[in-house]
Amino acid sequence: MTRDALVEAAKAGDLEEVQRLLDSGVPADCYGGNGVQALTMAAAWGHVEVIDCLLANGARPDGSGRGVSPLAGACTTPNIAGVKRMLAAGAKPDQRRNGNETLLMSVAIAEAATHKADYLEVGRLLVAAGLDPDQVDADSCSALTRAVFQGRAEFVKMLLAAGANPDAGTVDGLTPMRMAEARGLVEIVELLRSAGAT
Repeated sequence: MTRDALVEAAKAGDLEEVQRLLDSGVPADCYGGNGVQALTMAAAWGHVEVIDCLLANGARPDGSGRGVSPLAGACTTPNIAGVKRMLAAGAKPDQRRNGNETLLMSVAIAEAATHKADYLEVGRLLVAAGLDPDQVDADSCSALTRAVFQGRAEFVKMLLAAGANPDAGTVDGLTPMRMAEARGLVEIVELLRSAGAT
Protein backbone atom coordinates (compact mmCIF):
# COMPACT_ATOMS: atom_id res chain seq x y z
CA MET A 1 0.00 0.00 0.00
CA THR A 2 1.34 3.45 -0.83
CA ARG A 3 0.65 4.79 2.67
CA ASP A 4 2.82 2.05 4.16
CA ALA A 5 5.44 2.82 1.52
CA LEU A 6 5.51 6.48 2.63
CA VAL A 7 5.97 5.51 6.28
CA GLU A 8 8.76 3.08 5.38
CA ALA A 9 10.50 5.60 3.11
CA ALA A 10 10.34 8.21 5.90
CA LYS A 11 11.79 5.72 8.38
CA ALA A 12 14.61 4.90 5.95
CA GLY A 13 15.32 8.57 5.24
CA ASP A 14 14.68 8.06 1.52
CA LEU A 15 13.88 11.65 0.54
CA GLU A 16 13.55 10.85 -3.16
CA GLU A 17 10.98 8.11 -2.53
CA VAL A 18 9.09 10.26 -0.01
CA GLN A 19 8.82 13.08 -2.55
CA ARG A 20 7.77 10.64 -5.31
CA LEU A 21 4.99 9.23 -3.14
CA LEU A 22 3.80 12.69 -2.11
CA ASP A 23 3.79 13.78 -5.77
CA SER A 24 1.69 10.71 -6.61
CA GLY A 25 -1.00 11.89 -4.17
CA VAL A 26 -0.21 10.10 -0.93
CA PRO A 27 -1.16 12.55 1.87
CA ALA A 28 1.73 13.73 4.04
CA ASP A 29 -0.34 13.16 7.23
CA CYS A 30 -1.43 9.61 6.41
CA TYR A 31 -1.03 6.65 8.74
CA GLY A 32 0.59 3.40 7.70
CA GLY A 33 -0.88 0.02 8.53
CA ASN A 34 1.15 0.05 11.74
CA GLY A 35 -0.79 3.11 13.00
CA VAL A 36 2.23 5.42 12.74
CA GLN A 37 2.59 8.53 10.60
CA ALA A 38 5.48 9.12 8.21
CA LEU A 39 6.44 12.30 10.10
CA THR A 40 6.66 10.35 13.37
CA MET A 41 9.06 7.88 11.75
CA ALA A 42 11.18 10.63 10.18
CA ALA A 43 11.38 12.46 13.52
CA ALA A 44 12.17 9.31 15.49
CA TRP A 45 15.03 8.49 13.11
CA GLY A 46 16.23 12.11 12.78
CA HIS A 47 15.85 12.38 9.01
CA VAL A 48 15.75 16.18 8.93
CA GLU A 49 15.39 16.54 5.15
CA VAL A 50 12.45 14.13 5.16
CA ILE A 51 10.90 15.98 8.10
CA ASP A 52 11.16 19.26 6.18
CA CYS A 53 9.70 17.67 3.04
CA LEU A 54 6.72 16.23 4.90
CA LEU A 55 6.06 19.51 6.73
CA ALA A 56 6.29 21.44 3.44
CA ASN A 57 3.68 19.08 2.00
CA GLY A 58 1.15 19.53 4.79
CA ALA A 59 2.13 17.22 7.62
CA ARG A 60 1.26 18.81 10.96
CA PRO A 61 4.06 19.09 13.53
CA ASP A 62 1.80 17.80 16.32
CA GLY A 63 0.48 14.93 14.22
CA SER A 64 -3.19 14.48 13.60
CA GLY A 65 -4.31 13.60 17.08
CA ARG A 66 -4.05 9.83 17.21
CA GLY A 67 -1.18 7.49 17.82
CA VAL A 68 2.33 8.60 18.76
CA SER A 69 2.97 12.20 17.78
CA PRO A 70 6.08 13.10 15.77
CA LEU A 71 7.59 14.93 18.78
CA ALA A 72 6.84 12.01 21.11
CA GLY A 73 8.46 9.64 18.61
CA ALA A 74 11.61 11.75 18.53
CA CYS A 75 11.66 12.18 22.32
CA THR A 76 11.36 8.52 23.18
CA THR A 77 13.85 7.24 20.58
CA PRO A 78 15.72 9.60 21.56
CA ASN A 79 16.68 11.61 18.51
CA ILE A 80 17.92 15.09 19.31
CA ALA A 81 17.86 16.31 15.69
CA GLY A 82 14.25 15.15 15.36
CA VAL A 83 13.24 16.81 18.65
CA LYS A 84 14.88 20.10 17.62
CA ARG A 85 13.24 20.07 14.19
CA MET A 86 9.77 19.25 15.53
CA LEU A 87 10.00 21.98 18.20
CA ALA A 88 11.24 24.48 15.59
CA ALA A 89 8.25 23.53 13.40
CA GLY A 90 5.86 24.40 16.22
CA ALA A 91 5.18 21.07 17.92
CA LYS A 92 3.78 21.68 21.39
CA PRO A 93 5.97 20.24 24.16
CA ASP A 94 3.07 19.93 26.62
CA GLN A 95 1.58 16.87 24.90
CA ARG A 96 0.62 13.87 26.95
CA ARG A 97 1.16 10.25 25.99
CA ASN A 98 -1.68 7.83 26.58
CA GLY A 99 -3.75 10.82 27.71
CA ASN A 100 -1.87 11.22 30.99
CA GLU A 101 1.93 10.93 30.96
CA THR A 102 3.80 14.11 29.96
CA LEU A 103 6.61 13.86 27.42
CA LEU A 104 9.06 14.81 30.17
CA MET A 105 7.83 11.89 32.28
CA SER A 106 8.20 9.56 29.29
CA VAL A 107 11.75 10.81 28.79
CA ALA A 108 12.55 10.34 32.52
CA ILE A 109 11.27 6.76 32.39
CA ALA A 110 13.20 5.99 29.19
CA GLU A 111 16.41 7.50 30.58
CA ALA A 112 16.08 5.34 33.70
CA ALA A 113 15.60 2.22 31.59
CA THR A 114 18.44 2.86 29.14
CA HIS A 115 20.87 5.27 30.86
CA LYS A 116 21.31 7.11 27.53
CA ALA A 117 22.67 10.63 28.03
CA ASP A 118 20.69 11.86 25.00
CA TYR A 119 17.54 11.71 27.13
CA LEU A 120 19.01 14.41 29.38
CA GLU A 121 19.41 16.69 26.36
CA VAL A 122 15.87 15.89 25.18
CA GLY A 123 14.59 16.86 28.65
CA ARG A 124 16.51 20.15 28.48
CA LEU A 125 15.10 20.88 25.02
CA LEU A 126 11.52 20.26 26.16
CA VAL A 127 11.86 22.55 29.17
CA ALA A 128 13.61 25.22 27.08
CA ALA A 129 10.67 25.05 24.65
CA GLY A 130 8.27 25.92 27.46
CA LEU A 131 7.28 22.60 29.00
CA ASP A 132 6.51 23.03 32.69
CA PRO A 133 8.83 20.58 34.50
CA ASP A 134 6.36 20.43 37.40
CA GLN A 135 3.40 19.02 35.46
CA VAL A 136 1.87 16.03 37.20
CA ASP A 137 -0.16 13.10 35.95
CA ALA A 138 -3.45 11.83 37.37
CA ASP A 139 -1.51 10.09 40.16
CA SER A 140 0.27 13.35 41.18
CA CYS A 141 3.62 12.09 39.81
CA SER A 142 5.95 14.59 38.17
CA ALA A 143 9.01 13.96 36.04
CA LEU A 144 11.07 14.69 39.18
CA THR A 145 9.26 12.06 41.24
CA ARG A 146 9.75 9.57 38.39
CA ALA A 147 13.48 10.33 38.24
CA VAL A 148 13.84 10.09 42.05
CA PHE A 149 11.88 6.84 42.16
CA GLN A 150 14.23 5.40 39.53
CA GLY A 151 17.31 6.70 41.40
CA ARG A 152 18.50 8.79 38.42
CA ALA A 153 20.64 11.54 39.96
CA GLU A 154 21.70 13.08 36.62
CA PHE A 155 18.08 13.45 35.50
CA VAL A 156 17.15 14.92 38.90
CA LYS A 157 20.05 17.37 38.57
CA MET A 158 18.91 18.38 35.05
CA LEU A 159 15.31 18.94 36.19
CA LEU A 160 16.36 21.01 39.19
CA ALA A 161 18.70 23.10 37.02
CA ALA A 162 15.76 23.66 34.66
CA GLY A 163 13.72 25.09 37.52
CA ALA A 164 11.71 22.09 38.71
CA ASN A 165 10.13 22.55 42.12
CA PRO A 166 12.00 20.12 44.43
CA ASP A 167 8.74 19.41 46.28
CA ALA A 168 6.53 18.86 43.18
CA GLY A 169 4.69 15.59 42.84
CA THR A 170 4.27 12.54 45.01
CA VAL A 171 4.49 8.77 44.67
CA ASP A 172 2.35 6.82 47.14
CA GLY A 173 2.07 10.01 49.19
CA LEU A 174 5.83 10.53 49.41
CA THR A 175 7.45 13.78 48.26
CA PRO A 176 10.65 13.52 46.22
CA MET A 177 12.74 14.17 49.37
CA ARG A 178 10.92 11.60 51.51
CA MET A 179 11.18 9.04 48.72
CA ALA A 180 14.92 9.65 48.26
CA GLU A 181 15.50 9.39 52.01
CA ALA A 182 13.45 6.19 52.30
CA ARG A 183 15.39 4.60 49.45
CA GLY A 184 18.80 5.71 50.75
CA LEU A 185 19.59 7.80 47.66
CA VAL A 186 22.20 10.02 49.32
CA GLU A 187 23.26 11.94 46.19
CA ILE A 188 19.65 12.72 45.30
CA VAL A 189 18.86 13.74 48.88
CA GLU A 190 21.74 16.25 48.71
CA LEU A 191 20.59 17.55 45.31
CA LEU A 192 17.05 18.06 46.59
CA ARG A 193 18.25 19.64 49.84
CA SER A 194 20.47 22.06 47.91
CA ALA A 195 17.45 23.02 45.81
CA GLY A 196 15.42 23.81 48.95
CA ALA A 197 13.30 20.66 49.26
CA THR A 198 11.40 20.28 52.49
